Amino acid sequence: MKQYIKVDLYGQFDDDTRHEFTYPSKLLNQYSFTEATVWAKSISDPRALHGKLCKAGADCYVIWGNEYGNYFSHITRNSRDSRGGMAMVTFFVERNHICDGKDIYEALTKLSHKFIVNGEYSNETVEEVINDIAVYTSSKCIPSKINKNTTTTEPTYGYKVYANDEELIDLLTFIAQEGYASYDKIILTKDGNTKDNIAIQHITSSLRKYYNIYDAQDAQANCRFINAQDTFNITYRKQGVDNAIIACNAPHCNCEYFQIKGTSIVLNDVSKVNVVFTKTWYFDIRKSTDNTCVDESLIELTVNGRIPDKSNRKLIRFTEEELKTLRVVPITASGPHYHQYNGEVDLTTTNSQILIKMEPKVSKIRVQFNFDNSISSSPVFMQIDETTKIYKDLTQSDRFCGYRARLDFNNVYQVDIPKNPKPVRDYEYNDYQSSSPKWIKWLMAILIIGFIAAVGVLSVLYWSEITSFINNFLNSFYEESI
Repeated sequence: MKQYIKVDLYGQFDDDTRHEFTYPSKLLNQYSFTEATVWAKSISDPRALHGKLCKAGADCYVIWGNEYGNYFSHITRNSRDSRGGMAMVTFFVERNHICDGKDIYEALTKLSHKFIVNGEYSNETVEEVINDIAVYTSSKCIPSKINKNTTTTEPTYGYKVYANDEELIDLLTFIAQEGYASYDKIILTKDGNTKDNIAIQHITSSLRKYYNIYDAQDAQANCRFINAQDTFNITYRKQGVDNAIIACNAPHCNCEYFQIKGTSIVLNDVSKVNVVFTKTWYFDIRKSTDNTCVDESLIELTVNGRIPDKSNRKLIRFTEEELKTLRVVPITASGPHYHQYNGEVDLTTTNSQILIKMEPKVSKIRVQFNFDNSISSSPVFMQIDETTKIYKDLTQSDRFCGYRARLDFNNVYQVDIPKNPKPVRDYEYNDYQSSSPKWIKWLMAILIIGFIAAVGVLSVLYWSEITSFINNFLNSFYEESI
């Protein structure tokens, strides 16, 4: 992945300020850049960057981004310059790619020593450092400056302070920070190394951590990007068993299931993790007589002596290790109004559904029918399926086919059939039969009362007219009769 990495050494050398070394393509002209070296155009004099913030003799780091990629620089005193100038080693990563901040920090430390202390300038020297550095695909980058002030070409700088190497590595790792968008370059300095009365802006916002997630063979995350405080799930797959889902909660760190490299979470392959795989069997419980489904909540099951899970629907799980020794296991099922089921299930089959046919119990009962004309039948024996509605109505609601039924002292159900047979309805209670809903009755009562009240009011208001009309009517009727 070294094709995405470039390196530059810039600073004061032999009474001159220049690009002393550039990898992989040499910069032939200090002020003319080719397509292969244009990335180095934004590298500037380290004296200006260092002098704006840092005390004499203190090192610092600088990060920035543009359309070419992300830049990470280490500025230190140049021991090879007779004037004691500054040198800046820049580690560049092309756009849409990213490296671990720890790798960047270590590479800058090694390159600074090789370049500045030892004077080793060669492509081989650089490749010894960068060959083993992992490069990941990522759209995250150091934000380019926005809302530029068009009235001046003077660059603007911000700075952040770190307490130790660990915090510095985080700053080199989590580069996509909204607070950086107002500056051309961000200077990183150790706490205590800043000068007094500095004129550049101190960035105090908290560092937001984030991760891109990369799947492995037979291991897949449920998302591609998370913030540090987010939870995500990993699904592991293996042939012949159910998928295993592992929840990964914050805070995230290297563990059995993944490794963190900078802003990248790289999942481990299923062969490298200790995941307990299981296989699940679901139960399809039906009546043997008509193949209708049986309410699973009423049936008690055991499989190889184990009770199935009832949290969702009836199911049984066996681990991958158990399945290595188990082949055919016994299964029992029992429930009210059903004969006990005894059978076996073959765990080696790929079918994940176990069909159980429950045979309903049949009760023998005696029923006597009583008609309105005082004629009664003799008690007759009937065989009734205990799982049917007829049996439930008879034993729980004292009804038989819609007619009232009562159990006498001889354990005979007396079924009364009236002269005009009419099955009892669900809303009938005792001897009261309602032909209309209650709200209709209330409405009719209100209308009648309202009508009577209206007649009474009209009678009071127009009483004289009413009495006059009645007198006139009676007089005219009397005259006509004479």
